[in-house]
Amino acid sequence: MKSKLFINQLGYELYGPKTAVVTGITQTEYFSIVDCATEKTMLTGQLSKPLFDEASGEYTAIADFSTFRLPGRYYIKVGRKHSCKFDVRERPYCNLKATLLRGFYYNRCGEVSDDNPSIIPEYAHPKCHCEPAELVENREKVIDVSGGWHDSGSYVKAAPSACIALAQMLYAYKMFPAEFCSRDNIPDSPKGMPDILAECKTELVWLLKMQTRSGGVYHKVSTPNVSVFARPENDHELQLVAPVSFQATACFTAVAALASSIYEEFDRDFADLLQSAAFSGWIWLSSCEEPQQFVNPPEFTHSSSGDIKPRSLTDTLFWTVCELYSLTGEESFRRRIHQLYKNVCATEFSCFGTGGFGALAYITTDRVKDLEVDRHIRLQFRIEADNIIGLSEHNGFETAQAPSEYNYFTNINVLNRAMVLIVANIFFHSREYVNAAASQFDYILGKNPLGQCFITGVGINPVKNPHHRLSAFSETDDPVPGLLVIGVCADDDAKDSFAKWNIPRGTPRAKCYCDNKVCYSTNETVLFANSAMLFVTAFFDKM
Repeated sequence: MKSKLFINQLGYELYGPKTAVVTGITQTEYFSIVDCATEKTMLTGQLSKPLFDEASGEYTAIADFSTFRLPGRYYIKVGRKHSCKFDVRERPYCNLKATLLRGFYYNRCGEVSDDNPSIIPEYAHPKCHCEPAELVENREKVIDVSGGWHDSGSYVKAAPSACIALAQMLYAYKMFPAEFCSRDNIPDSPKGMPDILAECKTELVWLLKMQTRSGGVYHKVSTPNVSVFARPENDHELQLVAPVSFQATACFTAVAALASSIYEEFDRDFADLLQSAAFSGWIWLSSCEEPQQFVNPPEFTHSSSGDIKPRSLTDTLFWTVCELYSLTGEESFRRRIHQLYKNVCATEFSCFGTGGFGALAYITTDRVKDLEVDRHIRLQFRIEADNIIGLSEHNGFETAQAPSEYNYFTNINVLNRAMVLIVANIFFHSREYVNAAASQFDYILGKNPLGQCFITGVGINPVKNPHHRLSAFSETDDPVPGLLVIGVCADDDAKDSFAKWNIPRGTPRAKCYCDNKVCYSTNETVLFANSAMLFVTAFFDKM
């Protein structure tokens, strides 16, 4: 078996964790760090004890060179094999952060202008999806739901997905503000507003259009069938607006409250508008006797990311109440938090659970807190972070994934666990948590059994053919840069037909991936994957 070396293809932060993986090793060997310019060996170290990694079907060993802190360009050598070249320097991920943020701009629903020099002209397009959309409940009524971001590789726009992406981005800004100082790199940005807030404002304005006068929020807007495979400006299919849902309203109420406090510094009128929308949303939620999961209406003949059901609506309600308490300090919200917290998973930041955002709202607020609730949240993070460490230690690539977990949305699961570790580190200041979070970050950027960087336009081996309509019809051979795909999908029930035919039977679970534009089960882009990656990147960029 030939040995291969897998690295973070964007390089390593000067003072941060640095590990690479060698496969095909069955006995302990040594590795060397070699200077590319001089061919001089700068460091020699011993590989970890070889481990058989069930998920990849490989024998692996870890090369840990975290103590190496000399800036430069290097490669790793093991015997006669050597890795690709990489940099060790301060802030190697700054450009990645900007690229991910521009990915949101390119995914806008509406005009994508190339008036700014940071925008690549080939990915600009005229206005799209401007026609009024029909309400499913009353087809004679139409409303304007233009704007915002396309939710995924198709042209669906779902309120819950939008809110998850916004929460990840707004908390990235709130927790790491120094990493988002750049301004004026997004066309039509409000003067003086950081680029990340300018881009988030686009989606918030769209969400305000999705709120009814009663305060409820329409769940999604989509074509009845799968979006046509065409450029956005050429899609003139009928758009339908799904009914108001508890999930959409709760998520929007939470994110509107969060955003209101952040935008107050830059746009007081917009902050007030968001606050008013949050209060209207809460009035609607308070009138609901029993929260109900969203059910896709029969008018929609396909499933989409807007139909992903959270494991518990209690978690979503907890997030809402925590954000409203942080915003207002009202005692009624504090009492409601105390009623809910014991039944909440506080360590999820994804479409499957939003309790983690509620935990962040509660822990970071300046309002009076209950010691019991505070301790309970921190304990959940301690337990989950330690569990993640255990998964990472038993994985040959240091990824916090059991073999059975390489399912649909693998990359989102990996990033959710990286976020848990980052938040746990903020609570407990554990280097072990930082190192494990770095391994999840490295997985996305190439330290995985495929040697695949799962982001378009980034790394030595980037995604070339994402399931993303604008990329498929761009005027260049390269896809829109800065889009993260959902990654490995090993379960037959979740694979699309292309994956079923093109991934050979018996392929190790961690290698079930196709880089093909029609393979949506492994290669689709989604908003809340990009935003989670942006959060994690901001943390490692600040080190």
